[in-house]
Amino acid sequence: MPRLCAGERRVGRTNIPGGGKSTWLSAGRTLRTIEKEKGRSMRILVVCGAGASSTFVAQRVRRAAHERGLDYSASAGTARSLPIDLDAVDVVLVGPHLADDVERIRRDATTRGVTVVLLPDDIFADLSGVRTLALVEDAMRVRQPADTI
Repeated sequence: MPRLCAGERRVGRTNIPGGGKSTWLSAGRTLRTIEKEKGRSMRILVVCGAGASSTFVAQRVRRAAHERGLDYSASAGTARSLPIDLDAVDVVLVGPHLADDVERIRRDATTRGVTVVLLPDDIFADLSGVRTLALVEDAMRVRQPADTI
């Protein structure tokens, strides 16, 4: 049985695909965290008002990740479908035209451990997706879930 750090407690036992028979999860250490530590896929949702502009951003960031050999998926969504979509993603990229909704999105994301990134106004000029991918990686590296950069 794994040793726990000071202040941690056992909260449950779960099977992790490809991770052995079972693993104890401590408070604050979710299955999603363990999957990221093991290099599993990251799921990115790009949200805009109607889903049109987010489709282009999602395609570009997916292509940029693929070119770097990263197993990331990216899909487009709308602000309206977000409450349902939050359960299936790790990161939400919010279109700049939804800046007024970021606080509500962040509140919804907090309960699910999802990181929220408000995209800059000029993100649609990132034709290669490299800059958008860098925003995702920076957010995952330095931010806690549901923080907004």
